Amino acid sequence: MTTRKKAKTDPDAVRTRLIDAAMELAAEKDWRDITLTEIVEKADVPLAQAREHLRCKGDALRLLARRIDEKLLESVEKEPPEGDPIDRLFDVIMRRLELLAPWRAAVRRLLEQPAAVLADCPLLAPGALVSRRWMLAAAGLEKPGVEGCVKTAGLELVWLKTLRAWVDDDDPGLAKTMAALDKALRRGETWLKRLAGPIQMADGALGLCRSLGNRILNAR
Repeated sequence: MTTRKKAKTDPDAVRTRLIDAAMELAAEKDWRDITLTEIVEKADVPLAQAREHLRCKGDALRLLARRIDEKLLESVEKEPPEGDPIDRLFDVIMRRLELLAPWRAAVRRLLEQPAAVLADCPLLAPGALVSRRWMLAAAGLEKPGVEGCVKTAGLELVWLKTLRAWVDDDDPGLAKTMAALDKALRRGETWLKRLAGPIQMADGALGLCRSLGNRILNAR
């Protein structure tokens, strides 16, 4: 098989073409006006082959998020983040932004129309939380139970605040982005300390419910 034909059929190459096509279109026009056919034609991928990877145009965004997750984790595997928890999470988030940089114009437009994006791809929000959990794992901060859920939700807020600063940061050194990120992380750390008591109580209540449930099931 020639290199050109292989690039046309290799699943990873096809996904890359579909992601690039969707993001190029997203940088040029509103997401609601983009069609699945446009993405497939721009990617120069046969419809039947595109169907193997996309159920709707929103799947291109989920493919991108997964691709960024994979590259981020590969980066962390080669060079683990160091320092205290905030330093490690700061490093992980900045690495993710670096990986997202080729599509900054598209991200800027997508942030301006969240309702249209979520309406087209309802699974995007749960997928985002999956990405945040992997980011916490990359920083060595993943936790089970209620604390893990709170940290994941909190990191999503930190990410969105940082992302909004990043898309308009014209400084090559990303000073505004890093300042926004540091502020958001420090605020999140403060709230997590305030919620430590309620989180512990909630975890205890859930443990009690599980114990009672197991006793009921075993008694039958």
